[in-house]
Amino acid sequence: GRIKNSIPFYESALKHYDSVEDQSAIYEYLAEAYNDTEQYEKSIQHYDLAIEKTRSTKAREIGLLSISKARVLDTIGHWDEANRLIFNVLDKFNIDKEEDIEISMYCYEILGHTFLCLKDYEPSLEYYNKALELAEENGTDRTSYLFDISRTYRALNDFDNAEKRAKE
Repeated sequence: GRIKNSIPFYESALKHYDSVEDQSAIYEYLAEAYNDTEQYEKSIQHYDLAIEKTRSTKAREIGLLSISKARVLDTIGHWDEANRLIFNVLDKFNIDKEEDIEISMYCYEILGHTFLCLKDYEPSLEYYNKALELAEENGTDRTSYLFDISRTYRALNDFDNAEKRAKE
């Protein structure tokens, strides 16, 4: 209930804040609120508005907003559109730069999931393994990536590898 009740507050706040940074943040909050209340189309629209407002400021913020939008697209089964968005983000960031590793890791995770949903298992494993590799380099918890890899092997009926990866 509180999230749903916050939407009118954020919509009202847009009228009172003129700076690009403030408006971008408010659009992002609205996008998250709409996603949390399962209003996915409105969520996507507000991520687009946040991205548009952010274009003139920080590339990293655009990347993170695009990843969030791709997660919503993934949730509603728009996997090809999510993939296009994620490939676009990956083209703009250099995974050799430490600050971009996290963005790339999230991108590969989403690609792994979308290809799993599309039942295209080899690319799914490839992207999940890339996410896992970056998580290990970054010192990030790898549990969810191992679970995703195991789940993909199960979809392939490769239960030996599924069990092996789940136990790592």
